[in-house]
Amino acid sequence: MFDTYYSPLCIYVKKLAGDIPAVEDIVQDVLINIWIKRDELNINRSLKNYLYKSVHNGFLQHIRKEKIEFTELDKLKYSILIEKNLTEDEPEDNSVKIKEINSAIEKLPPKCKKAFKLSRFENLKYKEIAANMNISQKTVEIHISKALAILRKVQLFWLLWFL
Repeated sequence: MFDTYYSPLCIYVKKLAGDIPAVEDIVQDVLINIWIKRDELNINRSLKNYLYKSVHNGFLQHIRKEKIEFTELDKLKYSILIEKNLTEDEPEDNSVKIKEINSAIEKLPPKCKKAFKLSRFENLKYKEIAANMNISQKTVEIHISKALAILRKVQLFWLLWFL
């Protein structure tokens, strides 16, 4: 089990975790706990799915326990993972969904994207964004409204509430 799944599970957690140095520790802890409880476990689905779901939960538990500081984009990513509790059958879909979010934001018109990122990821107020971009506060409101409308069209709007 260890030889077959250790590396793929580490890659999966690395996609979730980004720069968190505890990736290997998370996977090892999960595999050790499974080994210790092997006589008590009753796995009703494929072992692969069980392992991916276990390391997914181990990763979320690590985040909660360590109370790690994240950027706003990381907070969005982890909120999605926690709230949506993505499918058990296709664990690689997590990174695909996160890429969709990033892609949609990057496709915004330049001024919209800048205003949106300053608002959502830098937590600046409209007045501060206006000063930063040398535009009126009303123009900032228009840019952010436009960004939200575009993101709504690609059905990602609901994700923005996790910010």
